[in-house]
Parts: sequence; C-alpha cells; structure tokens
Amino acid sequence: MGSYRFRLRKQGQIGAFFRLGGALIVVVVLVSGLGWGRASAADYNGTITAGGSSVTVTLGDGDKGNLTFSGTVGERVFVDVSGTAMGGSGIYNLDLLDPSGSTVKTGTLGSGGIDTATLSSAGTYTIRASPAFWATGTLTFKLYDVPADVSGSIVAGGSSVSVTLSSPGQNGTLTFSGSAGDRVSMKVVSGTLSSPMSSPVSVVSDVRAPGGASVGSITNLVSNDTEFMDVKTLPATGTYSVVVDPGRDTTGSVTVTLYAVPADIAGSITADGSSQSAATTAPGQNASFTFSGTAGQRVFLRVDVRCRRGLARTRSSRS
Repeated sequence: MGSYRFRLRKQGQIGAFFRLGGALIVVVVLVSGLGWGRASAADYNGTITAGGSSVTVTLGDGDKGNLTFSGTVGERVFVDVSGTAMGGSGIYNLDLLDPSGSTVKTGTLGSGGIDTATLSSAGTYTIRASPAFWATGTLTFKLYDVPADVSGSIVAGGSSVSVTLSSPGQNGTLTFSGSAGDRVSMKVVSGTLSSPMSSPVSVVSDVRAPGGASVGSITNLVSNDTEFMDVKTLPATGTYSVVVDPGRDTTGSVTVTLYAVPADIAGSITADGSSQSAATTAPGQNASFTFSGTAGQRVFLRVDVRCRRGLARTRSSRS
C-alpha cells in the first residue's frame, strides 16, 4: 500500500487521493453546510407580510434564511420563491413552520416555493430556506394570502365554463354528474397566463372520479393555447370534478368544455362497392368500417372529411 494524503480543497468539500497498485485513486466528498473558512454561518433573520412586498435575502455558504410572519386560524398562504446568482449546488429546501416549530408544509427553490397551506393556529410562523450541500445565492420571497378556490359546475354536452384564478396557489373545481360507462372528452383553452416571478407557466386540468382518482388530464403550457383530452370512459356513477391546478405561481384563466361522447360508429364497406359515410357528433367519437380481403389483394382508400365549421379534407391511402 502507498501513503495516504488528504487535502481540504474548498469550503464544504474534502479531497483525498492515494496510489493503489500503480493506480491513482481520487475521492471527493461534498459536505453539507459546514460553512468552513468562516467562524460561523451567518443566518438571515427577517420578517415578511402576507399580501405585502417581496423580501430579498442573500445567503452565503451554510447560511439559512428565516422569515417570520403573523398568521391566523384558517388563513391560506402561498410562498413564492425565485433565485439569482446561485453558487454551488444552488439547491435550497423550504419549510413552513408553525408557532411551535413543527413543519406545516415543505417545498424547494426548484419547485418555485411552497404550495398553498392552511394555517391551523394563530401566531408567528416561519419560512425557512436551508441549503442542500454547498450552496449560495440570492433568494426573493413573496408571501400571498390565497383566496378561496374557485368552484362551479359544468355539464357534459353543455356550455363552456370559464375559470379565473387571480392569485398564485388558487385552484378551481368544476363538478358534474356522471354514470358508469359514460364517455366524455374535454377541451381547455387558456387565456392570458402569467407568473409574478417570471417562472414557466402551466395549468393542469384533471378529470377526477368520485373517489378522487384521475380519469384523464391535459396541460396548457402557454397563453392562448388549446388542448384536448381524448375520450375517457367513466368508471362509476357519482359526482366527478374537473380540477384546474396552476403550476408554480401561474395565474390567469382557462375555459373548459366537456363533451358527452356517443358510442363509436361501426359499419362495413366493400372494395369497389358503394361509398359509406359516418357523421360523428362530438369530439372524441370515432368511426370504423370492416371489409373482407384476400391475401395479395391491393386496395386504395379515399376519405373525404367535412368538419362542422365547413372545412373539408381529402385523405387517401394505397396498400
């Protein structure tokens, strides 16, 4: 065996190397939050107000950021966080602590903050940012008072319903009655979507069964975007919901249309025979035609499509 040598490479990082049988072995260990090179970590302690101004905190290696605020029973809050000039791992874990110091909810800088939490007692709450591994950077916090979620109803095959979400952390729920075996599809059109912290915007619209399980969902990733969820068969009878859940701190509006989809159309067609037509009545409804064929037979198919708005398309296929 050769001699061992250990070196302190930089704050929070230990390096070691040695030779074994002619090979150079290098070991690097990243140590979390030791703050080496200074007498002690200089944690930031400050205050923030729900619905008030944003607070910017600059943290060195090993530093934690603590912001306190007064909360009331039943208050709903959303913690919005962004980071600049990040160094090291750039990873910060976020905790919302109640007056006793217990964790109410967690998040990360990477996820954009801490999602909506309902406060269970009155007192002084703390938002804490803790570095994961060696990390430095400047974090900007904004604390929102979140209004009640938007609620309403929608009918499969009925009118479109708009949902406007005015605050980060606010969701929307539209309920509808469904029976086992019903078939539905959905269109969601986003209006203007925005982010106070200039984060990527997104809105997920999720159809959920009476027990809360997801039946199907779609995501709008930009403003003025149209997305479609293909036909889904409802598994049970009861009250279903369309949950509109913005990502990160996205605000804005979406318009939801829920379609009642009839059974698919089935028929038959004959090679060199008469043309057959199928009229679908709802988005998500399909049509299929069967025909008899023999090995080696060559067929050509032409399909003329006329859409409800007067558009027409012709498609052909040879095999």
